[in-house]
Amino acid sequence: MGLFNDDLNKTTVMMVNVIKGIKQLNIKSEFDVDDKENELCVLAYFCRVGILDRIERNKWSLMHPIAIPTGLFGMKNTTIANGLELTVGKLKELSKKAIFSSAERYIEEILKREGYFWDVDAMLLPEVKARI
Repeated sequence: MGLFNDDLNKTTVMMVNVIKGIKQLNIKSEFDVDDKENELCVLAYFCRVGILDRIERNKWSLMHPIAIPTGLFGMKNTTIANGLELTVGKLKELSKKAIFSSAERYIEEILKREGYFWDVDAMLLPEVKARI
């Protein structure tokens, strides 16, 4: 496998994509969480398939070092645990703010690969899933 095709690189790239996706949602209040429920669920799906599944499959330690790209030439050295906090942890934190939607329940199901995970899986185009 080449340097740019390995699971660790794909995992860190997915972490960056999820972090950027969360920032782009620009959630300022609990009402924003309700309005962006679908987008949050898709990001949770990306976390499950693109991050958590790879960590579990490779049996990486949470203290395993990773380098997260921060720009064109920048890298931030950190651990898988910190990357999970910035992605999965942030999604869980945001979902707890939902007032009217079921975002918290849906995100938990998606992250556990249960219930609503399969609804999101069925909704996503094969081309999208292939890029995870």
